[in-house]
Amino acid sequence: MAASQKKLTLLIIYSKKAILLLRLLYAAGAIQNYYVLTRNSHTHNFIKVFVTYYKNQPLTKYFKLMSRPSRTFYISYPALRILQKKTYSSIYFVSTSAGLMTHHDAITRRIGGILIGFIFN
Repeated sequence: MAASQKKLTLLIIYSKKAILLLRLLYAAGAIQNYYVLTRNSHTHNFIKVFVTYYKNQPLTKYFKLMSRPSRTFYISYPALRILQKKTYSSIYFVSTSAGLMTHHDAITRRIGGILIGFIFN
């Protein structure tokens, strides 16, 4: 009889920016799924996130947050192209004038922006 494994789930406070980032993470395969938990009008709504596993480790272990309110990392289009060549399997998340997107989309559109974070292998 096989032992059941615990699967990691995250509970975060609902915001429009969180939904945008979760859509990107879902499209990149970093999370399995997410859904909004609605509460009554007096409390916050939450988002329940189901994490993807890689080599029996949660993929959130491989996520690095770069920009913070106290420190913002701007990255240009040429720098994104260099990053793509140097770190082939990593996925970078960039906030641009066209919205939040992966570095692949930003390179396709030939724009830079604020480096939010990345997933590395």
